[in-house]
Amino acid sequence: MVETPGPDWTAVARNRANEFAPRRPKKGRTLKLCGRVWLVARLAVTAGQKDLDGCAGERGSGVDIQPNIGYLSSCPGGEGKPQPRQPKPPTRKGTAVAFNVLLAAAILLQAATLTAGYAIFVRQRFTIAALLHRSTTDKLTGIPNRDAADNRLSALMSHGMGASIAFIDVDNFKIINDTHGHRAGDAALRYVAARLTEAVEPYMVARYSGDEFLIIIDRTGLFVAQLIARAALRAIDETPFTYANKIIPVNISIGVAVADDIDDPAELLRRADHAMYHAKDNGDMTEVAWMPGMTMPDPSTTGRRTFRDATTR
Repeated sequence: MVETPGPDWTAVARNRANEFAPRRPKKGRTLKLCGRVWLVARLAVTAGQKDLDGCAGERGSGVDIQPNIGYLSSCPGGEGKPQPRQPKPPTRKGTAVAFNVLLAAAILLQAATLTAGYAIFVRQRFTIAALLHRSTTDKLTGIPNRDAADNRLSALMSHGMGASIAFIDVDNFKIINDTHGHRAGDAALRYVAARLTEAVEPYMVARYSGDEFLIIIDRTGLFVAQLIARAALRAIDETPFTYANKIIPVNISIGVAVADDIDDPAELLRRADHAMYHAKDNGDMTEVAWMPGMTMPDPSTTGRRTFRDATTR
């Protein structure tokens, strides 16, 4: 049986994840500017040449061609008499015009050089930003990856801004892969990423590892963090996941932890992971907040890896 693809959940997730992606600068601006600079310089040189010609007048009716004899000057002071042909010395006006033309050409050339350098700088910045965006984005789901989540969480806690997290695990994800195929599993991950991103916007949703996601909730306490976790549960519960014209159950479990007395991101993640173990013990589609004295359940009862195994690359 040939599987037909279900809804493209990647499109929604990537559109939201790429809102702040670097945009490529428009091409051709440097060439257009250089063309305009050349045109202006050409017009300036042409105007300067006309001024340097002085008042030679037209070589029409006022010319008397004789050996070694010039033309009848129509300039002031010529009085219509034949004058010897002599090279005309440059006037002050012609010299000033030539200097202005050269100065304008030099300024325009410098402007074109600066513009070309700025264009190269912008393209380099775009390349760096594009590489950075690619390195912090999950290829499958289009949302931030583990590196982006770690950097965001470390920045919040190092500056004492306060942070809460919701650690999410897709229940029985291996069964989906084994029963419906890996393509169905990939589609399920895209579905979860898209639904979570829509439900908890503007907070960051990242794919932390295989079937685990992380919501980073900055500047909030436990009460708000639990409300956001419940909104994530409703988003998954209200919209069923369909693949190949079949409805496939997808459930999640959430553990919530607040960095109220710690400044170590690893400890905060460990607390959220412990709480998520208890959520899985309570049944699918539940959330549990970490409390002091909470112990780690037996992994064999939940079918999950330990936190050390889950965070091993």
